[in-house]
Parts: sequence; C-alpha cells; structure tokens
Amino acid sequence: MLKFRASIAVCSLLILPLLAAPAKADVKLPNVFSDNLVLQRDRDVPIWGTAAPDEEVTVEFGGKKATAKTGADGKWSVKIPTGPANDQPRTMTVSGKNSVEVKNILVGEVWVCSGQSNMQWNVQTCRDGAKEIADANHPNIRLLNIPTVAGPRPAADVNAKWAVCSPQTVGGFSAAGYYFGRELQKELKVPIGLIANAWGGQPIEPFTPAVGLKAIPELAGKPQRNPTAIYNGMVAPIVPYGIQGAIWYQGESNHGDNLLYFHRMRALIEGWRKVWGQGDFPFYYVQIAPLANMYNGEALPLLWEAQLRSLQIPNTGMAVTTDIGNLGDIHPANKQDVGRRLALWALAKNYGKDVVPSGPLYKSIKIDGDKIRIEFDYVGGGLKARDGKPLAEFEIAGADGKFVPAVATVDGANVVAQAEAVKEPKHVRFGWRREANPNLMNAEGLPASPFRSNQEPVTMEKAAATSSITHKLLAFGSGRGAQIIDGDGNVVWKFDHPASDGQLLPNGNVLMALYPSKNRYPTGAIVEVDPSGKVVWEWKGKQQELVTAWVLENGNIFTVELGQKPRLVELTRDGKEAVSVPIQTQTKNVHLEARMARKLANGNYIVPQLLEKEVREYSPEGKIVWKATTPNWPFTAIRLDNGNTVCGCTIGNMVAEIDPSGKVVWQITNAELGENKLDDACGVQRLPNGNTVMTSYHAKKDQVKLVEVTPDKKVVWTFNDKSPHGIHHFQILDTNGEPLPGRPMR
Repeated sequence: MLKFRASIAVCSLLILPLLAAPAKADVKLPNVFSDNLVLQRDRDVPIWGTAAPDEEVTVEFGGKKATAKTGADGKWSVKIPTGPANDQPRTMTVSGKNSVEVKNILVGEVWVCSGQSNMQWNVQTCRDGAKEIADANHPNIRLLNIPTVAGPRPAADVNAKWAVCSPQTVGGFSAAGYYFGRELQKELKVPIGLIANAWGGQPIEPFTPAVGLKAIPELAGKPQRNPTAIYNGMVAPIVPYGIQGAIWYQGESNHGDNLLYFHRMRALIEGWRKVWGQGDFPFYYVQIAPLANMYNGEALPLLWEAQLRSLQIPNTGMAVTTDIGNLGDIHPANKQDVGRRLALWALAKNYGKDVVPSGPLYKSIKIDGDKIRIEFDYVGGGLKARDGKPLAEFEIAGADGKFVPAVATVDGANVVAQAEAVKEPKHVRFGWRREANPNLMNAEGLPASPFRSNQEPVTMEKAAATSSITHKLLAFGSGRGAQIIDGDGNVVWKFDHPASDGQLLPNGNVLMALYPSKNRYPTGAIVEVDPSGKVVWEWKGKQQELVTAWVLENGNIFTVELGQKPRLVELTRDGKEAVSVPIQTQTKNVHLEARMARKLANGNYIVPQLLEKEVREYSPEGKIVWKATTPNWPFTAIRLDNGNTVCGCTIGNMVAEIDPSGKVVWQITNAELGENKLDDACGVQRLPNGNTVMTSYHAKKDQVKLVEVTPDKKVVWTFNDKSPHGIHHFQILDTNGEPLPGRPMR
C-alpha cells in the first residue's frame, strides 16, 4: 500500500490545465466519451461537452437525436435514450459547427470501481496474473483506467480513454474490478463497461464530494484528511456519466476511525448519489481482510464493525474476505474471489439472478440459560464449517464484559455458543481479532462476517432528516393553480388558473397543463408562462381535457389528451403533432380514464388508467406491452431505475410500488401515516435518498399537503401551507437550499 502513496498537494498541480472548459468554437467531448465506450442500457444517458457560446449542438445515437444550445460558458448537455443491451458496435455523432464521431460503442452495464490500493492492485500483480492476462480476450468488456490525479476544484476531464479488454490492455487494470466485470459479463451476456478510479494509500475523505460531507451531522467538527481532492480529480470528471452502480474496496487507511468510518461511508455514498443524480444506485464494497501486523488493539475489528454497519445504507452490499486474505500481506493476491463476491450482490439485487449474495451476517441473539443462540441473515443452504473442524473464533461474556473462548455448534439455521466459565452469558463475538481466520460459512461457500453483539447502538434518523425537503417546490392543483412555494409555506410565484401537471423549465418559465375553462381554454391547454405570468406559448386541446405537460429529451412537449379518442401526444415547439398514440379505454367517463403519464427511456409510455385500476406501458404504435393491476385508482405512474413502477392512488389514499411481474413490493396507506394522513393520494416522487414523497389531492386548510416517508415508512417531513386546496402534482426544486440533482421527477 505504501508504494502507492503520493502527495496530493503535488498531484493537484497536474490537474490545473483540465479545470477550465476550452474556449474554442469546435464541438468537443470529454475523454469519458471516447471510442470503445459502453453506454448504460435502458436509460436516458447524459452526454455533455463544450462548443462556442450560443452554439446549437446535436447528438445522434441509435436512431435517436437530442439537441441543446450552449450557454455563455460554452457548455452543453443532452440526454439520449440508449435502449436495451446491444453488442453490435455503433457510432455516436455530435454536430455543431464541426462534427465529432465516437466509434465502436456498445450498450450494456457500466460500473465504477473505486477505493485504495486493493482496488488499484492490477491484474498483472495478482494471483495467476500471467495466465489471466493471456486469457483476457473479452471484446464486450471495456475498460477506462483513470490515472491518479487530485485537485482543489472539480476537474472537467481526465487523461484516459476507453479500451477494449484484451491481453494488451487488461494487465494494468484493477484486478478486483476486472474480475467483477468478467463475472457479470459471463452471467448476463451483455457488454460491460468498467471505470477504475482507485488510489493506493488514501483515506475515504478525498473521494467524498463536499455535498456528502455536509450531509452527515456526525462528521461536523471531525478532522477530514484532504477532503474532496481525489473526488475533484478522478470522480467529478465522469459525473454524471450513466452508470448502473459502483464497487468500493477501501478502509485500510481509515483504521482507527472505528464507528466514525460508518458515517464517512454514508457521506461518500450519499454524496456520490447526490452528485450523480441517478437515484440510490447500487454500491457494493469489500470488508477488508485480516492482517497480523499494522493494526493495533481492536482497530481492525472495529473497522469491520463499521463496514458491517454500512449495510444500513440503502442499496448496499458487502463482500467478506476473512477466508481469502494473507495475514502477512495487506494486499491479498486472490482478487478473483473478491470480484466474484461483489458480482453476487449485483446478480442477486440488480439482475434478478437466484443466487445467495453473502455469507452469514449477524442478525440477533437469544439467551437460553447458559447458552447464546445466534441468528444470521444469508444462511443460504445452511451453516457449516469451511474446513470440517469445530467452529472457531466464537467468544462469550457475562455481565462483566470479559470474553472467553466458547464452544459453538450449528443448530439448524442458528449457531449455539456456550462456555463453562460463563453461566449467565450476555454477549457473544466472532472473529474479533486482527488475525482472525474463522471457519463459519454457508453451504454456498461464503464466509461469515466478524461481529459482536454488544456493539454501540446507532440510528440514521438524523441523516434522513437532513435529506428532507426544506426549500422550494412547484405545486399544481385545481384550486391553487400553479404555485412556487418556499420552505416556510410562502407562495413566491403563482399563476391563477387550475392546473394539473407541469415543470419548471431551464429558462425560468413554467410549463403546465391547464384544466378546461369556459372562456379561453374550453378543452384545456398546454401553456408556457414566464416569471411575470405572461403566456409565451400555448397549445389548445381538441377534445375534452389535457392532463400532462412535460418536456422530453428531444425538446418535444408530451401530453395526454382525454376525450372520445384519448391519446398520448408529442408536440413540437411550433405546435405540430410529432407523435399521436391512442389509449385503449372505456367510454363511460373519459375524464377519469388517464392522468399523469411519462415517456420512458426505452421510447414507450407509462400511463396510469384510473377506471381500469391499471398502470399500462404502451409502445409508440399504441400496443400495450405491459400492464399491472394497482391497489386502487392510479393517478400517477413513474418508472424507477430498478424497473419497478410507483403509483399514487387517489381512492384508497395509498402509494404502491409494483415490480415487473405485477407484484406489489412496497406500499403505504393512510392508516400507516397516522396523524399525517392524506385526503386522496395522487402525486408521487421518489427522492435520490430512497424516500418517497406523496401529495394530497383534496385537502382542507389544516390538513397535510405532502408527506415524505422513508422506505420503512417513517415520516421525516410534511408540508402544510395552510391553503384550503390540495396538490395534484408537484416538482421539487430544491432540498436544503440546493438544486435537486438529476431529473426533477422520475
């Protein structure tokens, strides 16, 4: 590890030429968009670069096109849909005053591989390096190896380009990252893109963005070593490149942090998720291996405990390595099993594979006379000893806290431990020493993590509260029209016409769908209103009502028109109909047939259909390609990055999350909201921190208008502006005074 140490202060000088965007007229892309790249599948992926100020830039890929205009700084950004995985090389063309082509592009799964030296340790220096290099002909795996660079401010680019995985390119790439990607490619049969940005000998703080450090109250006033420096040089330049998730192998340089490392992990993970703006993407990490030197006292077991605690962070997983370490080397050579164990988490949690992702993880204990019964998660096919010998490394203690070796045996899905010297046991611990080599595993061959039952308690309510909404939101409703409301409940902007849906545009105007009125808009309208309240663009409906207003990545405006022939419509800015898709409905009450719909990254449309109590996915030809029954009348439907669909249901006052098979995997009802209950739920949004915000369709003056709940249904924020009107739909503009990253609604 020490051989990789470098002076961040010195290295920061290397990044200075990269900080400023070039002031050239030519269209230019950062190196993350070089030949041989992999784009994340089934996603509207960001593409960005520079050109002359006020220049129009068009990106074309896979038959799709997106256009943007640069600002005064010459920067531009678009999003373009990638569609399903594709291993046929394609070209992306970026055109302005000049044209740039990016060739040999595949579409698949993209992962970031980060950490310190055990992630940086390359294929050449690890076990069977020569053979692994010779066998590394994997044209559908692509590698981006970012050099070690730090800086005082976020850099605009990196000195690295994508490479096709081959014996000529794999040797210097992260071994743990490569074996992780190879396992995914073998199982999924789709292209894999791996971005390695590891740096040996470094603590976690330099990898963490400022927004992550600020979000964790427990870190306030704590010393931070070179905070954000590596993030600025090696992570910021690839943000917000479309990714599936990240893997992380680090911790050796934070031994001695004890429980504080758990909070540092929260800062890193929550910070990355916030700046990327792609929701709570998967984050899988390695629990570092035992070592017979370097760590003093309980420093290593306490670090293991902090890493185990980090599983409390949503959408995380941990690969245990107690059985594949090297007690004499901080860099164990077996990175193949490290990569495979990380891949198991992704295969199980992200790709629907029927695999056990982890070895046994401590769950709870029960005192049974002079014995302690230990319960585990991830028992898999059963508990056993790896070497066929009696279970090792178990200790128990009584009220005095003095631990003694215990005899431990497997009893079904539990382990029972006892010691002759302890008649009234209170606590148990396992593998609690730096050179531990415990032999408990599950039938799948995955080892148990070290633990102790007398750990210091910790909660995450503080963290959830700091992620809650405290600033501006844009609300729509039949009684309130359109309003921008600050965190104190004050209306800072309004448009007095009943509205159902819309969004704040980058130019500061508000786009909205207006309900029908007797005079100007008898069939409803889509309007764009400037900050003064002046209508600067409008499109009037032709039938009965318009209920959606949303700008698509291609610049078109998407709406739902209700009437005798209900349909989905895409409008160009000159008011022409670019796309018209019929909706299959009843004819009894067309006003209640469909509500807030959205266009998906795959080009289809997700539509909540109230009377049918269904959410449906339509193809551009109007064919229903997927549908699911909802618990009650769905008013809103949004598709999450994990493929699930979240619906807000007006009758029944509930929000339900439905998986692709149609199964309700999560829901919350008024009964569970208690005193914060809603009067007809309808609008819904999933925040980057995993929380869900829902609105009240009708609400009296003193009733709650919006509620934010955690995945375990704890209320962390409510909004009541004392208005007599509910909120049909909404867009969160800021949280804690900072712009909400990523798409404003998902």
